Amino acid sequence: MSQIHAPVEYPEISAQRPTSLLGSLRNGVHRVVVALTIALMVCMVIDVAIQILYRYVLNDSLAWSDELGRYLFLWVVFMGGTMGVKENLHPSFGSVVHSLSPAGRSVFIMLGRVLTLGFCMDLLILSLKVMPTIATAVSPALQFPMSYLYLIFPIFSILSMFYTICHLWEDRRGIPAWGWLLGVVALGAVVCMSVLNAHLHLNFPATLVVLLLILFALGVPIAFVLGITSLGLLFMTNPIPLTIIPQRMFLISDNFSLMAIPFFMLTGALMQVGGVAERLVRLASVLIGWVRGGLGYADIFVSAFFADISGSAVADTAAIGSVMLPGMVKRGYDKPFATALQSAAGTLGVMIPPSITTILFAVTANVSVVTMFLASFIPALLVIVSFAVVVFFTAKKRDFPREPKPTRRELWEAFRGAFLPLWTPIIILGGILSGIFTPTEAGVVAVFYTLIVMAVTKQLNVKSFWHAMVDALHGTSKTMLIVASAFVLGWLLVVSQLSQTIANSLFSLSHNVFVILIIVNIFLALVHVVLESSSTILLIVPILMPILGSIGVDPIHFGILLLINSAIGLLTPPVGVILYIASGITNIRVETLARAVIPFILMLVVDLILVIIFPGIVSFLPNVLGH
Repeated sequence: MSQIHAPVEYPEISAQRPTSLLGSLRNGVHRVVVALTIALMVCMVIDVAIQILYRYVLNDSLAWSDELGRYLFLWVVFMGGTMGVKENLHPSFGSVVHSLSPAGRSVFIMLGRVLTLGFCMDLLILSLKVMPTIATAVSPALQFPMSYLYLIFPIFSILSMFYTICHLWEDRRGIPAWGWLLGVVALGAVVCMSVLNAHLHLNFPATLVVLLLILFALGVPIAFVLGITSLGLLFMTNPIPLTIIPQRMFLISDNFSLMAIPFFMLTGALMQVGGVAERLVRLASVLIGWVRGGLGYADIFVSAFFADISGSAVADTAAIGSVMLPGMVKRGYDKPFATALQSAAGTLGVMIPPSITTILFAVTANVSVVTMFLASFIPALLVIVSFAVVVFFTAKKRDFPREPKPTRRELWEAFRGAFLPLWTPIIILGGILSGIFTPTEAGVVAVFYTLIVMAVTKQLNVKSFWHAMVDALHGTSKTMLIVASAFVLGWLLVVSQLSQTIANSLFSLSHNVFVILIIVNIFLALVHVVLESSSTILLIVPILMPILGSIGVDPIHFGILLLINSAIGLLTPPVGVILYIASGITNIRVETLARAVIPFILMLVVDLILVIIFPGIVSFLPNVLGH
């Protein structure tokens, strides 16, 4: 799942044989970083496992273990973030870059990298300014010097700067002299922000929009867009010290629920390399493949089931699509429809617990993760049924084939092969919803159970474990680096009282709750055209929640609407990452796939309208179960 590149296609250098001392040094440093980050991730898993053991077996608690886990998480995120910089994996908005001539594209890519370099230099300067101010501070439980913990920011900055300079050096021949001149000016402008103390007192909303538009157009990775925008806003509109940036980024270590994300990422990656997807596909195919269009239904159901394990739409699409799509095309399903179906089915990873997107919303909106999980079940079922309706009518119209009815032996073999993986979502959701485990603890339990399944099925070896760890770290860093940057910008949006300005604009249009929800969802749909789900949640939710709360909108209801809207965004070019993953599997043009996926988008819009009109779809299960 982490092999899918961002919409901006940077020149690929990571797979090339090193042709210089710099290239050899870069690859050597990268190997050390990967090994160290994997070691940190393993320590984090073991640490939470120890917490579970003490809490439920020894009936005791370890305050130092909780603190250690959170600080390991901080280091994993930022060390993994450097891996993403080296491999060009951090997502970005690439439509403007792709529309340019080769010379213009190379200049824009260079400018994007120069601005990334500038922000890393600023973060290095600011974090070094913070460290002396906390020289005597220690962590509560471990009594560990806080200045040592803040070392991750200089390390992240230096490594990211090094990798970015390597990229710039490799690309230097294709960039004209005037492009380099622009790059020097851009770098100087960004770096000066952390050195100078001038505040221009410009209009906050206008500055925000201008900065975002320029940085997105240049194809700067979204995590760095948010960081540079925060830096620019503080420099130009607000007298707050710039050292708030590393301090706010540090706060990702204060939220235990966010630690669930790398664990579910790791579970999904282990399931993918362990052949679990193939076993689930086989079971679904023999159960329902014999009806007309049966492989289409099987694709939806097995994607829903795998989403119940991985929590990731990207992992779902990559794992199930790589197994289902070749088989569907071979059996007579036309390639555009089969790819569109898998793209749509992959979005179930956004809605079905333990969805990483759901966890992010719950943390950002300060609502219960468990309540969000419960609330998402019926809407997710509604989406599954709506996708099945599309398959039904399409299969009938195009006369899709039926698979032979399975024999009892085939049923038994398929069930036996999938028996152990079938217990994974029961363990995850059963533990969370019953209150036995927190989502983070359930993620660790899922990791260990998956390792047991892989060992029993003889799929566990050093190579598969290493690949799964690297994939999980790539996925975690892409998401969490955006979260860390958004912690800064989201706080600035709240401090600036931008919510009140937007609220006044909305209320000038209507005071009707349903009308405002429709307007908000249209706005979110437009935002999702240029931003992926995590960025949208972290940027927009802090602004909209106070507004919607003031008119009586349940935050859980709004959260489910946002999840469905996010699913639409995943299927909408140019940032619809699911389209890029699925089209890469079947080798069809994204433009062709974008047309084929329209029926599924329309069904999601219908689902969205139904959930707006009938909020009981969301509240029924939480109310019944007392959440």
